[in-house]
Amino acid sequence: MDLPLTYTMSCHLATQTLWTLLLAACLSSQTFVVSATGSGDYRDIQSAVTAVPSGSTLLVRPGTYGGFSIQSKSLYVCGDRGGVTVGGGQFAAPVQVGPTAAQHRVVLRGMTFEAPFFAVSPMLVIDSAAGAVCCDQLVVAGIKISASNNVHLRTTTSRPSTNVVGGYPGLALENSNAEVSA
Repeated sequence: MDLPLTYTMSCHLATQTLWTLLLAACLSSQTFVVSATGSGDYRDIQSAVTAVPSGSTLLVRPGTYGGFSIQSKSLYVCGDRGGVTVGGGQFAAPVQVGPTAAQHRVVLRGMTFEAPFFAVSPMLVIDSAAGAVCCDQLVVAGIKISASNNVHLRTTTSRPSTNVVGGYPGLALENSNAEVSA
């Protein structure tokens, strides 16, 4: 079914407006640096997520990091200049977002989420996120979105996990709505 041009344009403008508002809010927030080498405020992402106040920005320097979980807060997690890998190795934990309340906004940008050798679950799990979750410029080994209706995937590549043991499809939606755009 072809959508009328006005509908398509209004959806595009609404998406652009949402991204502009989320990124503007993140840029005006308090920024903390995560560096695996120890040259930042935190050495790992989960420690930073736990410690920083809601509404903060985490600038993640290039390196390899463990999985992390964002719950009940607004947060902008941005990979700095590429080269930020979460996961990999033998038993990597996924990145999890949720539960969050309607007022919480989470932005994940500029990172790669690698599956471990024994991949039995996706590397990005968004579950019970009532607020907006925006994923931009990510490469992810499997995404699962459940009970979340305000998820935006922009220039994000989700590929199936093809490791030797296990595996997971590229994108799975359960009782959720997600907007995908280039």
